[in-house]
Amino acid sequence: MLSPDEAAEYLLTTRGVLSNWRYKGVGPRFVRLNSKIVYRLSDLEEYVSERIVETVDSVGR
Repeated sequence: MLSPDEAAEYLLTTRGVLSNWRYKGVGPRFVRLNSKIVYRLSDLEEYVSERIVETVDSVGR
């Protein structure tokens, strides 16, 4: 489990951006444990994986 600060660092963004994403219902999945927000590494990896942009040169690799 990663804290919002750790998740933001992993995603190269800020804690504030993650907070806005949660408010808007976008961004990576997160877990609410009592009053704490945490992120599973697997969810962050999936979020990044879904945003891979295929280029012409990368097709067939």
